[in-house]
Amino acid sequence: MSSVLELSPAIADKILKESALKGVSVEVYLKEIAAKNEDDRIKQMREAVKDELFMADLTETMNDFGHTDFDK
Repeated sequence: MSSVLELSPAIADKILKESALKGVSVEVYLKEIAAKNEDDRIKQMREAVKDELFMADLTETMNDFGHTDFDK
């Protein structure tokens, strides 16, 4: 997963300085920030998609809902 985000020069400079102070790359620094701010619900969703039974049930449910528009 990747995304593009445009930063102001001041924010970019701050990120560069703080990552250098920590002695890590900007990528590692930003991943640390993202991990700290990640909502618990997101963590639970990430774990759920690793569960084969959950995904099978979800797929079956999605297929069932896919037919609802055609039932009369």
